[in-house]
Amino acid sequence: MKKRYLIIGGTGFIGSAIVRYLAEKGESYVSIGSKDCNLCDQTETARIIGSQVEGAILVFAAGIPRIKGDSMDTMLSNITMVSNVIKVCTGKLPEKVIFLSSVEVYGTPENLPITESTKLSPERTYAIGKITAEYMWKQWARITKKSLTILRLPGIYGPGQKKGGMIDTLIERIY
Repeated sequence: MKKRYLIIGGTGFIGSAIVRYLAEKGESYVSIGSKDCNLCDQTETARIIGSQVEGAILVFAAGIPRIKGDSMDTMLSNITMVSNVIKVCTGKLPEKVIFLSSVEVYGTPENLPITESTKLSPERTYAIGKITAEYMWKQWARITKKSLTILRLPGIYGPGQKKGGMIDTLIERIY
């Protein structure tokens, strides 16, 4: 049986790269972006995600990035998005979930390299939200006995990068 992917956040920077990769490999996928579904709306999330998730490999790449706002409101919106998708995934089980988190959950680590045993020490509201979302997904995985992979990505840069990212910040600080 051919694998089927559901990319939530498939029109964002990282999600669109995943979609391009899957398309190049000829994989079966559905990409859902912010224009397709307001993940903060529980009813809309259930209607749109619910028809796609069962049996799929779900990649959760959605959320408001820190560069767009490191506030309590942003954190709560990101947590609400995760909560609404988890509610759908509890009734209609995906094959597995891959959740894209952030290396920011470690704050400024005391030692390098960062490993799985590095202490979580968030310094920003954004990172607190990511840790909360990770624990929400872990709870879901324990209850459903489904596979969960959490990837704590560092600052990402590449083709299609918009202004205001990691490289722009680095260049601004140099000058």
